[in-house]
Amino acid sequence: MSALNIFVFISAIVAALNPPTLSVIIMSVTSLLGRGKHPRHAGLHTLMFALGIFSLYTVLGLLFRAVLLALPIGTVGYIGLVLAVIIVLFGLLEIKDYFWYGKGLSFKLSISAEKSIHAWTKKHHGHGRGFLLGIYTAVRLSHYTLILVLSSTLLITLLSPNDVLTNVLWGVWYVAPLLVIAGLLVFGVSAYSLTSWKEQTKHTMRLSVGIIYVMIGWVILSVLAGGIKLV
Repeated sequence: MSALNIFVFISAIVAALNPPTLSVIIMSVTSLLGRGKHPRHAGLHTLMFALGIFSLYTVLGLLFRAVLLALPIGTVGYIGLVLAVIIVLFGLLEIKDYFWYGKGLSFKLSISAEKSIHAWTKKHHGHGRGFLLGIYTAVRLSHYTLILVLSSTLLITLLSPNDVLTNVLWGVWYVAPLLVIAGLLVFGVSAYSLTSWKEQTKHTMRLSVGIIYVMIGWVILSVLAGGIKLV
C-alpha cells in the first residue's frame, strides 16, 4: 500500500467519526429496533444509509476529478491553494471545539435538519428510504464535509492522475466506521452506551478531525510546492 493510500485511509476514517453523522446513525438504528424491526432489517437499512452517503460523496469526487483533469495545471494550482487555505481554517475551527465546544462558530447540524432527520427515522423504515436518508444527511453535512471531499480529490488527482480507484476507496473508508457502529447496535450494544461514548469523546473527535484537516491542507501546499510525494 502506497503512502497516498495510507493517508487517504486514515483521513477518511478519522473524518467519518464526527458527532453529527454518528448521531444520525445511532438515531436511525435505534428507531428501527425500537419499533420491533428485525436486526437484519435494521442492518440492511443502515447499509443503504451508508450507500447513500458513499454514492453522493463519490459522485461529487469523481465529477470534481474530471473537472481538475480538464483544467490547465496553473488553474488547478490556484484551486489547490484556495482549498488548502479553507480546509486549514476549517481544521482550526474543529480544534477550537476541543477547548471550547459549541462556542462561537462551530460545525453542526442545524435544528431544522435535526428535526427533519428525527422525523424521517421515525416514519420511513424502508431500505430505499435508508438510501435517501443517507443522501439527505450527506447534503445537510456538506458545509462540513464537502471541503474534505474536494481537498482529498484534489490531492489524489495531483499525486495519481490515473488512479480512479483511490477516489472510490476514500468513500468506502469514510462510511466504514458508520457500518461498524450500526453493526454494534444491531448485535446488542445499547444505544445509550454508544451515545454516552459519543458525548464523552466528541471533544477528542473534533480535535482529531481538525488535525486531519490541517494535515490535508499542509500536504496540498507541500505537493503544490513540489516538496512532498506520497506515491
